[in-house]
Amino acid sequence: MSLPKAHKRTVLAATIVTSVVYCSKFVASLVIPLCCKMHMRDALALALILCSKGVVELGTYTFASDIWRDNEGAVFAQVFTAITQPHYMYDDICTLAIDKASVAYNPPFHRKWSRVNGSIESENQNTRTLNCRVLETAPCSVGILVNRGHVKCTNSSVSPNEAYRVALIFLGGSDDREALTFAKRVANDAYISLTVIRLVDASGYEDGNDKWEWVQDNEMLKEIKYNGAGYVSYVEQIVEDGIKTTRKIRSLMDENEYDMFIVGRRYNVSSPQTLGLDQWSEFPELGVIGDMLSSTDSRCKSSVLVIQQQQQR
Repeated sequence: MSLPKAHKRTVLAATIVTSVVYCSKFVASLVIPLCCKMHMRDALALALILCSKGVVELGTYTFASDIWRDNEGAVFAQVFTAITQPHYMYDDICTLAIDKASVAYNPPFHRKWSRVNGSIESENQNTRTLNCRVLETAPCSVGILVNRGHVKCTNSSVSPNEAYRVALIFLGGSDDREALTFAKRVANDAYISLTVIRLVDASGYEDGNDKWEWVQDNEMLKEIKYNGAGYVSYVEQIVEDGIKTTRKIRSLMDENEYDMFIVGRRYNVSSPQTLGLDQWSEFPELGVIGDMLSSTDSRCKSSVLVIQQQQQR
């Protein structure tokens, strides 16, 4: 895979600086032994040894390892087979998550969409039951992926029009902060354009929640709100009630501007922005916003990732 133009310029600059530093160190390390009448072969060997160790070389190796996006050996897949009844499958998953000290578990949604016309191909109620039980007992964060089959890849120079467009809808709370943390890591990929959309209550902070939650939300968003750069942007909109929130979500879905939405589950969290919307949720495991984005009533092809922060500690 070819490097983006920005990365190519960085690699070129790093190569030039490293070459100059290395040559300077090599000449300096070679001249002194020769002045001391050391044999040429021994002087060359000593100069090569002295030039091969140092902060510059270590930094160069680290930079080169990070810049080339295959990262062979960075991820290991451990495949295993467990035979158990569907009713108790969640216990095996949670036990494995504890044994492996997992940070997150990402199960698929129980519905499968067609990549051709976006219609529902199949539903697996056992998978839905499993997801609900895992959400209740998981010892780590959980992210349910609603895959609409809309996948776009790029291998050319990055531009805002070519990037994989991701939107994070932020209302506040622990689940939304976990989703924001995940989205920040996703945005480290130069091929991904991230937009953080914050829906703010008109009162400034939610009266039903502790003000400390509001403080944590603002602290998490500070970096993006005031220091946003690259392909990360921040949008803030005031919504007075659940109706305004629904209109905003529907407009995002109808515009079909994003390839994926990331949201927090926020199950049983009351707020003015979602007041009354939980009564219309078809799948409570997705939360109010996640359920709305995954609705079959819309022609939206965007995938949805619903994240719940670790509950069991």
